[in-house]
Order: sequence, then C-alpha cells, then structure tokens
Amino acid sequence: MGICYHCGIEVEQPFRCPHCNLTFCDEHGTQKSHKCMAQNRQLSGGTTEPAATKTIHFVEPEKEPQKPRIVRRKKQRQSILGAGVSPRKLVLVALIVAISLASIMIINQWEPDPELPNVGGVFPISAETVRIQKYVIELINKERDEIELLPLVYDNNSIAQRYAEGLLETGDFKHNPALPRTMGENIDIFIAAGEFNATEVLDFLVYGQVYNDADNNWGNRNNIYYETYTMASIGIAYDDEILYLVINFS
Repeated sequence: MGICYHCGIEVEQPFRCPHCNLTFCDEHGTQKSHKCMAQNRQLSGGTTEPAATKTIHFVEPEKEPQKPRIVRRKKQRQSILGAGVSPRKLVLVALIVAISLASIMIINQWEPDPELPNVGGVFPISAETVRIQKYVIELINKERDEIELLPLVYDNNSIAQRYAEGLLETGDFKHNPALPRTMGENIDIFIAAGEFNATEVLDFLVYGQVYNDADNNWGNRNNIYYETYTMASIGIAYDDEILYLVINFS
C-alpha cells in the first residue's frame, strides 16, 4: 500500500517516479500528470522559482528620545530643577514623550487582527503559525499516548520553521544537513491537485508517518515513538500547490 502524493488517495501498488522519488497512482504516474518537480528543474536548467511571496512588514516601535545630558558648569546658579535642566527643556522632553506614546497607541489601535492562514504564496503569520505547530504536537502526542509514551513538549525553536520555508522557496525535498546528529528529523510533502485545507493535510501526513511509512523503513514512525525524545519543534510552509512539514525531535 502507498499514497499518491498528487491526489492523496491510497494505492495498493503505487508507481514511484524515478525522477522525484515520490509515489503516485496510475493516473498520475507520468511526470507531466503529477507536475514532476525534477522535470521542471531539468527543463528550466535550474530550480523552479516559487510563487512570489507577499512581504510581511513589521512595524518597529519608536524609540523613546534620550534625555539631554546634564552638563555641570562651575560657578553657575543652581535652579530648582537641577543643573543643566531648564523649564524649556523639561517641557520639550515631556512633549516628545507624550507624542511618542500617542504614536505607539495609534499604531497598536490600527494594527490588523491576525488572519487565518490562506492558501497562497505566503507563510502564516506568527500567531497562527504557533497554533498550527501546536496542533501537530497534539497529533504526535495522541499517537505516543496509544503506546503509553510520555508526551512531547512544544519547542519554539525556529530552525524547523525556517527550513520548511526554505524548502518551499527552492522546491527541494531533502533533510537538513546542518541539523545536529543528536536530533531526529521527519520531513513530509503534500502536492495538491486543487484547493486544500492545511489542517486536514497535516492530519493526513502525521497519520501516514505512523501507519504508512514502509517506504521510509519506518524511520518517521521510529522518531515519533522514540522514548528518549522529550521535545519537538515544527515547521510548516505552503502555497496553493504544495505543503511542507518539518518535525525536529530532541
């Protein structure tokens, strides 16, 4: 049994593409029918360019103005405000601070609420990314609980997320060569035939890593069931055609 990575159906005797090394049903066995990434790179002479990503602009809060340095002068009359501090300077500093605070309040007021991640060439915004990452941790812990293993703790390390985003940008599908040997890594890919729901795809991928991992010599399942691991960080990146899932165990 296997899974067609183009349409997601289970196939009793899947066809493995010798170019991209993924499995497909008879209908999507040819490179053209399953949009083979390896063929696209050969035709173009290089790695296919990903869909243009939308830029997420981050607004940095304005820095509070530095207070003027107090200069001490000899034989100068001391005012009630202290040396070097005149009423005019005090009013100016207070005015600058008030303007800065008002600007910060206006920025916070007009900052848009977090949006749900949509299918397209954009990574989910930070708050939603964390929610989906923790959902994957819940799926993993559900499987570990079935064999009475302790749950994994969510690791907010960004290595997995950055690596997943890099895979989406380059179109590659390979393990992170810079990952320490003490860590385990599961990587997975979903190629869509049309619109898809990211949460449902993650259910499908985690299930496959546990119950349909024979093509990987059950390496993904072994990482999920490895008793020594106590933490996991998650990376998720996708556009309207493909989704990458990266799980780093430690």
